[in-house]
Parts: sequence; C-alpha cells; structure tokens
Amino acid sequence: MKLKSIFTKLSVAVLLFSSLSFGGQTVLAETSSPTENELVEVNEETVSNLALELAKIIKPEVKVTIADITKLYDKNESAIGFVVSYKSEETPYGYAVYDFRVPGYLMECSIDENVGDIVDKTVEMAEAKGVDVDSTVENKDVKVIEVEPLKYSVEVNDTVTVTSDNEILTTEQEVIEMEKNAEDVTVTNSEFVTDSELDQLVSTSKYDSQDKVLLRETARGLTNIQFRSWRQFIPSIESEVESQTGIWGCAVSAMDILAKGTNLEHNTKVAYPKLWKYAKTTQYKVQNGIKYGSTNNGNIGAGFAQFAKEKKKNISYQNISSPSFGQFKSAIDNKKPAIFAYGIIKANTKERTGHAVAVEGYMSSKQANYLVVADGWFAAAKYVNYIPGNFLDTYGIIWSGIQTI
Repeated sequence: MKLKSIFTKLSVAVLLFSSLSFGGQTVLAETSSPTENELVEVNEETVSNLALELAKIIKPEVKVTIADITKLYDKNESAIGFVVSYKSEETPYGYAVYDFRVPGYLMECSIDENVGDIVDKTVEMAEAKGVDVDSTVENKDVKVIEVEPLKYSVEVNDTVTVTSDNEILTTEQEVIEMEKNAEDVTVTNSEFVTDSELDQLVSTSKYDSQDKVLLRETARGLTNIQFRSWRQFIPSIESEVESQTGIWGCAVSAMDILAKGTNLEHNTKVAYPKLWKYAKTTQYKVQNGIKYGSTNNGNIGAGFAQFAKEKKKNISYQNISSPSFGQFKSAIDNKKPAIFAYGIIKANTKERTGHAVAVEGYMSSKQANYLVVADGWFAAAKYVNYIPGNFLDTYGIIWSGIQTI
C-alpha cells in the first residue's frame, strides 16, 4: 500500500542520540536573506574531505576510505546533510552523520572496525523482525531522514516502519503521530541557509531546491581539538548482557560499565542484578524470555553508591538537571564516573521515555563539543554533539570518591 505523510514512504528508524555545543542554548541573530552569489553548496566531495579529516583525528592509526555517502533530510524532506560510511580495505569501519544545521556540522560518529552505518543497522533490524527490505535499500540507494536528534529513518519498503526501540509502524496514522511528536533539531548554526530563506530566492535560481545543502561560507573541519577519555573504552552490548543475565535496562548497563571502569566489579553476571535492585529498576515488559526494566534518573546515583558501599567504597554523587558540557568535561578530567540521561518521545505510546549512557570521554573544539559515550547497544564508542536544547530534557549523575581508569 502507498502511504501519504511527510515521508513519501514508511521507513525504518534508528535511535542514536545528540545535544548543545557550548553548554547553553545558542540563540541565532537575525540574518538577512542571502543572495544566490552568497551561497555555497555542500557537495559529496566537501563532505568526503571533512569525513576523512575526522577519521584521521579519531583513528590516526587506521587508514580508512569512504564507502558510501547518502543524503540526509529533515522531516519535511529538505536536505540538511549527509551520512558517510567508512571502510578499511573491505571491512566496514563506522560512520559519521553531518547535519549542517548544528555547530561543527558533525552530529555524531562512531569509527571502529565492523561498525555499520545507519542504513546497515536499519536493514539488520528490519530483517530481524521479518520485514522484507527493498533491494535499493540494501544497495544504499535511499534517503535517510533525521526524525529528531539522533533518531533517523530509512525507507525500507512501502508499508512498514521499524524503530530502533523495536517499534513497528504499519499504518499511515502511526507514522503521522511519530512525525508530530518528534522534536526536530533546532538550527543553531548561523551558516546554514533555511527553507524560509530559500523561499525568498527567485524561482529561476539554481538553488531554489530543497535537495541542496547550502551554507553562507565554505564548510571547514573542526579546529583547536582537545580529547580526553578513559584509558580503555568499555562497551556494553545489549545482546551479550541479555544472554548472561536474562535482564536488560539502559541505566543498569551504564552503571555496569562504571563498575568495570572503576574496578569495582568486572563480572556482569555479578554486578548487573545488584545494580538493577539497588537502583530500584522496575520491569516493564518481558520479550523472548528477557525482562526489560526502567530506572528513574533520581535513583541512579544512590544505586551505584550502594553498590560501591558493598565493595567497601564510600562515594557521593551529584544529580544535575540540564548539565552543561563543562560539567561532564570536568568529570572526565578528574576521573569521576558520569552518566548522561536524556528524554525522548516514544512514537507508539506518545509518552516520554528516556535513555542513559556512560560517559567515557570528550572531544572539544572551537566549533562544537562532543561526549564520548557507550550507548549500551553496540561495541564501539560513539561521539555525540552535545546540544541539550534538542532533547525533551537532559540529566547528569556524577560521582566522587572513586576514580575511573
């Protein structure tokens, strides 16, 4: 069936995640409408150069090349950027999402061996749910749509949408509700040319098109970069946790990473059930024999402190509503454990839900600031542009009295 909505087709979405570069809300000054001669079109060559420069910063020891470049659109199907996938020889080696509406252009990236890009992950999720995937999608001849910060969709076929939190959308109304409830990315980059500005160009202009990414100046890479992280990145892979413990919760996974990163406990089988209990995690569903739980942000700090006390460590914690990048940076600089939590809208229920991740490092620059996190699902580190104003809400928990590796 053909479905009519802002999307021309239904899609498969991946949840990933993002936020504000300078620790507070950026307010753009009013700018005059550009003339055609003042516009610079961002093309694949430009993005390829940016992405290769980024890879040299994050993985200088690995030679990577560009595998694919796919155009990125907003919910109104206006071009806003590109998704770049890497390879090292013939091995997939991660991705970078460039959204030119935000400072630094880079919304997020994960560059490591065997890390697939957004299209790869959506295809994998669709097939796991028994959803037929069009061959054009498998060949990456698709549009990627950024539904909201760090949540993307890929057209899989005409009739089904699957999200990263296992939502399956099969009706037009469900897609409409997802679009309506989603919080779009706020334009905080003054270089970006918006749709309303484009509308004021004459219809004969070569730039009078929603399919072009336009800036007021030539795109350049990040500068004045500073990087700091744990001595070793520690992931938490959902499938492995589920097979070892029979339970899963994002906040519990984040605390389990902190238990390893502070040398309190390296055995997930031992730590996970206790952290679940101490943080007062409540079960909200059982699927395929796995119990899934939700943890109130206000219980995370005390839960991890109680676990540490059991290990003969007395630690304190600070709960922070709307934390700044500087607070997370200070935590990493001082080897303090930290968790970042944020709110999103779940499409099917139309209610607030959330996600919590362990913060294992940061990358700061003149243009934008990034948290290095373990997302709780996959094995590689993820760099996310820290723009709190793009989430429903943000929360931080930082502990003192114990050090990370």
